[in-house]
Amino acid sequence: MRDAEPSGLAHLQGVDLNLLVHLYALLEEQSVTRAAGRVGLSQPAMSHSLARCRKLLGDELLVRAGSGQGLVPTARGRELVPVLGRLLRTVEGDVLGRPGFDPATSRRRFTLAATSATLMTVLPPLLRELATAAPGVSVHTVPSPPRTDDLADRPDVDLALVADVLPSTLPRERLYEDRWVAVVAATHPRADDGVTVEDLARYPHLAFEEAALVTPPYVAMAAEGLRPRMLLTSHDFLAIPLLLPGTDCVAVVQERLTARLGGADLLRTFPLPFPVAPLGIDMVWNPRAAQDPACVWLRTHLRTAVRPQNP
Repeated sequence: MRDAEPSGLAHLQGVDLNLLVHLYALLEEQSVTRAAGRVGLSQPAMSHSLARCRKLLGDELLVRAGSGQGLVPTARGRELVPVLGRLLRTVEGDVLGRPGFDPATSRRRFTLAATSATLMTVLPPLLRELATAAPGVSVHTVPSPPRTDDLADRPDVDLALVADVLPSTLPRERLYEDRWVAVVAATHPRADDGVTVEDLARYPHLAFEEAALVTPPYVAMAAEGLRPRMLLTSHDFLAIPLLLPGTDCVAVVQERLTARLGGADLLRTFPLPFPVAPLGIDMVWNPRAAQDPACVWLRTHLRTAVRPQNP
């Protein structure tokens, strides 16, 4: 059961909090005319505000000086000057002010949702960026949600990296594109010659498969009339090139992934013998984090990390 709200909140609902701004100006300026000019009111309007403040607080707050010239605060008015100053600075800085993010001192832990293959592509250069620019920042990874829009219910996830073919109504931005390439083991019979259309039909494949999703290279093969034999299908792109050494199989995977594996002695990579649209990887985030300075900073550094000069 929800606790009852403090009685003061109900009382505040009937209070024009602008009066506190006006009262602070009056107490500091000790002049209705100067206070009115400071906050952009007319003199009659400021006089009306002073009357309302007196009624609200049950005190005169400002009274005429003994000489009849100017105003001086009452004892209650003097007490309120530092209190109102702190209150208004807090509202301006902590409530209305936009929170900042200092990567050099932050201990923030970011959570990324992505496949292992995408993380293998993105994380090495990103971690190098963080080590230099944000030594106290860390990264936590989680599996991609079944549906991208599920991120709306995951405030613990700062960012998801998803394939462009996956639909989403959430904010998204293209992070990078990756070319599809044919990969074989270094001991494969075609390792020195490249992969032809005939080779793709002849040799067994290790391929990605998940929820009946067919990747663009295999859509293109079907258009060419090819029906490759699937020796193994995996839900994890990262596992596929790792399984090639010691086999005569062929795989079609992302070029950046093969470069990350650094397996030049174990694998050979070749262009596909027909055109295939590249794979796009998008950043997708919860709208609630769209203006979060820390998440904006993370997205900026992800863009830097995946530039071609950051292999």
